[in-house]
Amino acid sequence: MPSRKAGRGQPRVPPSPAEFAKCKPALVPSYGLNWVRLAAITRPSHDWDDRAVSRFSHPGHPFKILYLADEKETAFWEVFGADIEDMPVDNRALSRKAQLETREWIPFTVPVGLDLVDVTKEETLHALRSNAGMWLAPYKHCQAWAKALMLHPLHLDGFIYQACRRGESARCLALFSRPDEKTMARFVLARPNPLHPPITTDPDALRLLIKHNIDLR
Repeated sequence: MPSRKAGRGQPRVPPSPAEFAKCKPALVPSYGLNWVRLAAITRPSHDWDDRAVSRFSHPGHPFKILYLADEKETAFWEVFGADIEDMPVDNRALSRKAQLETREWIPFTVPVGLDLVDVTKEETLHALRSNAGMWLAPYKHCQAWAKALMLHPLHLDGFIYQACRRGESARCLALFSRPDEKTMARFVLARPNPLHPPITTDPDALRLLIKHNIDLR
């Protein structure tokens, strides 16, 4: 029995490479220059990801991905959101030693000149023959669409997308390691604190914990 096509609004695979190449999404005319990453202290500042357990990455993709967030609270939920959602609302807690003290904020400066598309924009989704649900779908669908963008003849440097757990206005940026990681690391500048302070020393992080009733254990 032939498989049924996905219904409207349901996740589906991208068009064939030949058909997808005909899609003409508009490039982002301008974007924020300041982004942030809630990074593991043991990892490099430019932590290029090709793990299949990440939202858009996969070891079979032509490029790795650097994930950045528009602000600290977005980055916080991208890292800890899944753990927190599994906890009872009246008993949320994170481990000071195992979770918070192993992380640091790393600001990034993303200069003008990158070729990006914004998959939160309706006109972009229409141009890509996509829909908003595909970019919030199970990872196998997200990864397929990310790979299609990597292979698009526009030679994109990445895309802006909606963060999963912080409302419709929160944005993240997925940057491709095009043409290679070292070149992109020289262009997209990380500004880590040389002392690598854990986020437990940051007033902004403590305010987030209080705001969302998250205890430390």
